[in-house]
Amino acid sequence: NRTRTYVDPNEFATGSYKYQFMDLSKYNGVSRDVLAKFLDGKGILSGKADVFIEAAKRYSVSELYLVAHACLETGYGTSQLSTGVNYNGVRVYNMFGIGAFDSDAVGTGSKKAYNEGWTTPDAAIMGGAKWISENYINSPTNRQNTLYKMRWNPDNPANHLYAGDIAWATTQSVIMEQLFAKIGNGSISYEVPVYAGQSAPVIEGVGGMTIRR
Repeated sequence: NRTRTYVDPNEFATGSYKYQFMDLSKYNGVSRDVLAKFLDGKGILSGKADVFIEAAKRYSVSELYLVAHACLETGYGTSQLSTGVNYNGVRVYNMFGIGAFDSDAVGTGSKKAYNEGWTTPDAAIMGGAKWISENYINSPTNRQNTLYKMRWNPDNPANHLYAGDIAWATTQSVIMEQLFAKIGNGSISYEVPVYAGQSAPVIEGVGGMTIRR
C-alpha cells in the first residue's frame, strides 16, 4: 500500500528524496549570502538568514533543514502562524508547526508559541530550532536525526512522530534539493535504515554513509 511504499528506504533513495536521510545534527556551513538570496521574497522569512545560521550553530542542527522545514510549514513565509497571531493579548509566532494539530492548527500552534514565549519571528526561529533539537534531532533518549526518522521513527515505529502527512519527509527533501542546487557544495552526511530482509539502498552520488540495521 501507499504507506509501505513511503516507509521503504529503497523507494525514495534517489534524486531529491535522498535528502530525507541526511543527518540533520550537523551544521552544513552554507554561506549567509546563499541563504539570504534563497529567503529573499519569502514573506516573514525574508532577511532571516543570520537567525537561521545562529540557531543552527547554537543547537547543532542543519541550517538547510531549518530553512526547508520553515518554508514548508509556513507556505514560504505567508501562513497565519508565521506572520503572527494574537493569543491572550500577545502577538506570537510559530515557524515550524510545533504543537499545531490539524484539527485546529492556528489555535493549538499559537498556544504553543505563547507558552514557549515566541513573541517575535526571530524568537520563533531560535526557539523552534531549540525545541526540535532537544526533542528530536539531538534528543538523548529518542534521537531522530533525519527527516525519515522524524516521520517514521524506525527504532520505535508509530511513536513520537513529528508529522502525520505521509509525504512530509520527501516534500521537504525537494525543498532541500533546491537549496543544494544553489550551494554547489556543502558538508553532508547520511544515515540510512535497513530493515530485516532488505539490502541497503544505494544513494546516488554518495560515497560514504552510515547504515543502521
